[in-house]
Amino acid sequence: MAKLFQVYLNKESKILDVCCGFGILSQKLMDNGFENITAFDVSYNLTEIFKGICAERYSEISINIECENYERFFQNLDFKKDKGYNIISNPPYEMEHMIPFFQNLYNVMEEDNIAVILIPKGFINKERPKQLKDITSKFKILHSEDMKVKFERTGVNAEILVLTI
Repeated sequence: MAKLFQVYLNKESKILDVCCGFGILSQKLMDNGFENITAFDVSYNLTEIFKGICAERYSEISINIECENYERFFQNLDFKKDKGYNIISNPPYEMEHMIPFFQNLYNVMEEDNIAVILIPKGFINKERPKQLKDITSKFKILHSEDMKVKFERTGVNAEILVLTI
């Protein structure tokens, strides 16, 4: 996923790592010279691990890591001031989380931004519920790539998408 950022973005791009866990995607980006990263996850333990990794391996980079529920994090953003994010994410893929996830994604992106996300295969093209279709139809798919491995917890096939608006 991080490799796709190198294809579409320059290293000065503003990046938001949504549902970062212990920061594996952000770490890959930092390893490749990206420095303008804000990362957050709902798990305090995972964000603390990530902060420790950053202190040890990336002390020269000022990364903002927050422990926050992603819906609350997005609610606290000023969408007029905090627009222009490029997103990398492996979001929760239950329906009740995906609709607000895509809505918030749309709200923080501008036309020249991208989102690189890992989701269940075919999810972006679902016809129902209508609310999901209404929001996902606002995105343009720039790239789609099947994952070789299924989601561990559910056994569902996954895909990486590069989206823009």
